Amino acid sequence: MKIQKTSRRQFIASVIPACAITCMGSNRVFASILRAESDLIQETKHKFDKNFDLAITYRQFLEAQFRNFIALAKALEEEIGKRKAIEF
Repeated sequence: MKIQKTSRRQFIASVIPACAITCMGSNRVFASILRAESDLIQETKHKFDKNFDLAITYRQFLEAQFRNFIALAKALEEEIGKRKAIEF
């Protein structure tokens, strides 16, 4: 029995079509699985998506949103001065 030597180029040329066909088929299989899982996820609401009973003012909401930015701006102002911080 004689073993035929193949070059890398021949090996890759023979393997790539098989990989491409496999990927095209597996895409449909995985998509159907993911679609089924996403349907289950959409049916149940996450605890963060539920409404909460907390009445806050618009000012409190904005303070909570920009608290880190304000702290950074104040620290920058102390470090480099008010004029440079405003320019920045």
